[in-house]
Amino acid sequence: MEGKSMITTKEYDYIMKLKKEFEENDQIILNKKWSRNIVAIDTKDTFILDYNIGTIKLEKYTYNKRYRNTIILLRFDSFGRHTNPDGKVFDGPHVHIYRENYGDKYAYNVSEIGINTDMGKSDVLEKFLQYCNVVNCPIIESTLF
Repeated sequence: MEGKSMITTKEYDYIMKLKKEFEENDQIILNKKWSRNIVAIDTKDTFILDYNIGTIKLEKYTYNKRYRNTIILLRFDSFGRHTNPDGKVFDGPHVHIYRENYGDKYAYNVSEIGINTDMGKSDVLEKFLQYCNVVNCPIIESTLF
């Protein structure tokens, strides 16, 4: 991959350290799929946070932070199996952290970003946003799962 679909590790580290906030400070409700814009406070770089929820398994959900619309910087998957390019397998909750030349192809233990496997959706989102350096977060409304 070339051009806008890849960034360097140095660029990743830089944009992850930027302080960011939601473009709109409306309450976050975790009961259906949505996407919200996040903006870097000083540089005005824009990011998108997606929330997807399973239709059959409601405990299956994903938080996904994108840059330049297509570059996945960080993704949390609550459920499922993933095999890394090196053969390491993850069953259950895992997190994808951007890696130069691989994008989001590598998964890691959720503890890499401060998440415990027994946390609820809203707590996971709070830790996810902290890892992304998002400040002034809106109120998060929890759901049953």
